[in-house]
Amino acid sequence: MKIGFNGRPFCTEHMRGLSRHTLELIKQLKQLHPDWEFYIYTYGQISSRFKQELPFVHIREDKVFPKIMWDLFSLRKQILEDSIDIFHSTNNLGVPLLFRKKIPLLVTIHDHFTHSYRWPWGKSPRSWWAALNYRIEYALLKRCNHYFSVSENARKNVSEMLSLPLDKITVSYNGANLKPTNSSFPGNYFLYVGGLEARKNVATLINAFIQYAKAKHSKLIFKMVADPALATSEVQQLLREHTELFQLVGNISDKELGQLYEGALALVFPSLEEGFGLPLVEAMGLGCPVIASDIDVFKEISGDAALFFPAMDQKRLQELFGRLESDSTLRESMKNKGYIRAKLFNWQAMANTVNEVYSRFCS
Repeated sequence: MKIGFNGRPFCTEHMRGLSRHTLELIKQLKQLHPDWEFYIYTYGQISSRFKQELPFVHIREDKVFPKIMWDLFSLRKQILEDSIDIFHSTNNLGVPLLFRKKIPLLVTIHDHFTHSYRWPWGKSPRSWWAALNYRIEYALLKRCNHYFSVSENARKNVSEMLSLPLDKITVSYNGANLKPTNSSFPGNYFLYVGGLEARKNVATLINAFIQYAKAKHSKLIFKMVADPALATSEVQQLLREHTELFQLVGNISDKELGQLYEGALALVFPSLEEGFGLPLVEAMGLGCPVIASDIDVFKEISGDAALFFPAMDQKRLQELFGRLESDSTLRESMKNKGYIRAKLFNWQAMANTVNEVYSRFCS
């Protein structure tokens, strides 16, 4: 069996949710089927980090201008030449244009809002061209044989977005595989892990912590595992003005990330929109208490193992900072609940779910 993947999630040095999901899926499928062959196709160059993680994969790197020509024609040509049996894009979009050759096309759509952001035409030629490209990719997406989502909340939203029956979308929850490091990091910081784009609502987190630190004369700091280059201008300015409170951590290893989770008073995750929220599971699995915005998907993933706040409510967030800093009994209770909750999510179960769907198309 030959399985092809869209490799766009691997064209970055930073481990984000999409790249982690795709990496772990391929690894787990290889364990289930040692005899299968895996191919990764990408417009651009895959990071050496991921090449080292997946030495058994056949990699096809290409760059055709404009990119839409790669989506429409070059990708199709490559997967036909390699006689791929199933093509799976885990990248929200990125499925090839196929004509007579019937290769099952599957796609993982992690969220619906990524599509909403790409739909407007915009005013500049660049944004207009991007919207046109998106509409072409969206039309290709509608031709897929089956769809995956990473939460029940995302499944419902994707069903509405694409006008699909729910039985054509399978939920395959993300997992977490960070191992305990038994580190002795001091618990003098809160932690954020993720992107800095507008939907992550990081400005609310930053402003709330600035006010909390001033009011309580707190000596705590906020560590942020994020790429500042992708931050909004507001977030970039706030971080420049308050370097004494916020420490940005760049591209780090899984061990270093695990140490940060283990040493934190809490992970704070204030997003306005998410398809899943991988840092929630990573934190819970390593005994790190979680403070999260009260969006539906976070409640689905965290259950009773997190403290929630209305996403834009800085005052409530400051109150939760205070509770987690001062109440060691609460922190211990949340750790124990987190351990239990995190066991519901693992990459092996995710791969088993995907494998069951594959079997429908390769019998």
